[in-house]
Amino acid sequence: MYNRTMLFVSSNISSTQTGGGVCSMRNLELCEKILGLDNVEIYALNAFSFMGKSFFVKILSLLKAMFKLLMGYSNGSTWNTDKKIVQLIKEKGFDFVFIDSSLNGLLVKRIKTETTTQVICFFHNCEKNMVIGQWKTGSPLSILRLWAVIKNEKKTCKYADYIIALNKRDNNLIEKNYKRKVDLLLPISLKDTVKDKKIENRKIGSPKKGLFVGSYFFGNVDGLKMFIHNVLPHTDMQLTVVGKGMKKLNIDNSKVTIYDGVKSIASFYIDADFVIAPIVSGGGMKVKIAEAMMYGKKIVGTPEAFQGYEKIPCSYICETYSDFVETINSLSGFSYNTCVREYFLSDYETNTQVDSLKKIVL
Repeated sequence: MYNRTMLFVSSNISSTQTGGGVCSMRNLELCEKILGLDNVEIYALNAFSFMGKSFFVKILSLLKAMFKLLMGYSNGSTWNTDKKIVQLIKEKGFDFVFIDSSLNGLLVKRIKTETTTQVICFFHNCEKNMVIGQWKTGSPLSILRLWAVIKNEKKTCKYADYIIALNKRDNNLIEKNYKRKVDLLLPISLKDTVKDKKIENRKIGSPKKGLFVGSYFFGNVDGLKMFIHNVLPHTDMQLTVVGKGMKKLNIDNSKVTIYDGVKSIASFYIDADFVIAPIVSGGGMKVKIAEAMMYGKKIVGTPEAFQGYEKIPCSYICETYSDFVETINSLSGFSYNTCVREYFLSDYETNTQVDSLKKIVL
């Protein structure tokens, strides 16, 4: 371990049912592994949420959120919150602050103008392009965030000592939008949670068991609906959908079973013959791809789903509905594939990323 200290600032570390939350926990685990548990302190930001609120409280929360956006604050930041964080940095003299988002640029500026602490910022994706993508795919209110998003990402790029992104595409978008090159590419990785589980290696039968894992997010929802409407009727498969909020799909189809907000997805991966990823938009990297590799599963997905990944054994890139139909109908062999899991262990298990992050924090 090393005698350096870090404040880890994130709004995502309690959201482990989303890809972003999983990635945030990976970031935290890497920092703790390099610096030691006692040398990393967590500051959890409270991101905007409607969950568990009455109608009137929701309206009040929305008005407050809109006011914060007009002031340029986003992702849990406020003037008072940022002040508290800077005061904490001054009191404890952290060597680094790891800000787990590109959306806290006002905080980054404040830290760099009031302290000498080095700031590391992690781009989960290029948020500007994500917001525009949401707007173009039928979420018009998302455009209300755009001004605050651009303002914060600009300041992140201007003031942060180090910027980390997941893949080359995000690096190119960041450079194009904000004229700043990324300092480190740190692909998604996962802690291996399968090593102690027994996975039955059975032949793929009839009907085939397909699995989709993902939360109710525009990139997931649009692609999944198109898959169910245009691909599923022409295949010999049953589809299981697992993800936070996915009951809102309201799909009445005998070939589809939906599980919303489960505590553990392990049994679903183990039971599946293969994983589908018909994702049509988004950014960053898709955590569900790494998860599927961890369980040794064949993966059938769009080019977007595989963004940031090198060629994965037993994976199939499908650009059209007919590609999906032909690929799924031709799948054979076994539900567990050793070559896929070995590839995960060699390239996408979290321990493989330690040396990369050490280049910045040591």
